[in-house]
Amino acid sequence: MPVRRDVFTDTILATKLMEYAYLGIPAVVARTSTIGEYFDADMVGFFKSGNAEDLAWQVLTLHRDWEKGRRALVARSRRFLEAHNWSHEKQAYRALIDRLVSGPAKNSAQERHV
Repeated sequence: MPVRRDVFTDTILATKLMEYAYLGIPAVVARTSTIGEYFDADMVGFFKSGNAEDLAWQVLTLHRDWEKGRRALVARSRRFLEAHNWSHEKQAYRALIDRLVSGPAKNSAQERHV
């Protein structure tokens, strides 16, 4: 995923990366803040955004060593899927919605009664 790092791309987690993990496709990605938050260097091949030589080196590294490279990255990238599947994320999403719907007025009222 050779994205150029900027204000927008630094804050997104591309669906493509999650699809690659699900399909068992090893990924080489530009290191961004968000991707680095969810994926470790043992889960994807990171390269410096805008550095074609670094990208090429990562791709060649994966191509040359199936066991250490591709198979290992694929197996470890599944950790992302285990931690961030809908079964887990829906609880956090529902809790966020509940907090947003209740708003600060409900929280203030609860504090007065405590």
